[in-house]
Amino acid sequence: MKQLNLGCGKDIRKGYINLDMYPLEGVDVVADIEKKLPFENDTFDEIFTAHVLEHMADLNALLSELHRITKKTK
Repeated sequence: MKQLNLGCGKDIRKGYINLDMYPLEGVDVVADIEKKLPFENDTFDEIFTAHVLEHMADLNALLSELHRITKKTK
């Protein structure tokens, strides 16, 4: 199972790809989530995020990106 911890900050989760916009200790991928996410379509089985979505300038754009990178159920 491939899992993404989106906007992890210092909440580094074992077994997840930890993504944040700052190169903090334990962050696996540094990226600005307000832009296109650096993953292929249908990459993740699960996406975890906490205290992130309410800060997005364009929530619909981010949700579209999350939909794009999440594996579709069959």
